Amino acid sequence: MTSPSRCCLLCGGCRRAQAALSELCTKIGKEPVECLDSPGFVCNRLLVPMLNEAIYALFENVAAPADIDKIMQLGEYPAATRASAASQSHDRASGHLHACLPAARASHSVMSSRVREGANHPMGPLSLCDLIGLDTILNVMEVLHREFGEDKYRPCPLLRKMVDAGQLGRKSGKGFYDYAKL
Repeated sequence: MTSPSRCCLLCGGCRRAQAALSELCTKIGKEPVECLDSPGFVCNRLLVPMLNEAIYALFENVAAPADIDKIMQLGEYPAATRASAASQSHDRASGHLHACLPAARASHSVMSSRVREGANHPMGPLSLCDLIGLDTILNVMEVLHREFGEDKYRPCPLLRKMVDAGQLGRKSGKGFYDYAKL
């Protein structure tokens, strides 16, 4: 099994150079994937805004850091509930969470199985931010925001505040979690 390539072949470029890069990727155990030369390419363009949104969830007091991470780590849709996943909701009257997707209310009998459903990520988004480095996340978001000019790429104010305070994640010993205690 080869790990995914972090190399991007530039479409419209020199085919000889693309072939050489593709061969190099294969030699070092990577699988080359073609994409356009675009800000963030594909991975950062999709991943980093999702991480920024997790920071917004914390900023807006939607959940605590450990809970945001846990929700995204939980996963695996049981076959019995997969078809009805879109019919889950938050019951405002009782305060119970029935799912993350809007629609009709779910009964209490199915709530416990549905709450276990999440994104099945290997680590939570805030832990991943700390691993990558909050300064790096901020830099990527600034590039995406500048290049595309869209508000959806605007960095969360909490991210800026933490970077300005030197809370960069694991490399500084503090980010969303305190690594000095570990």
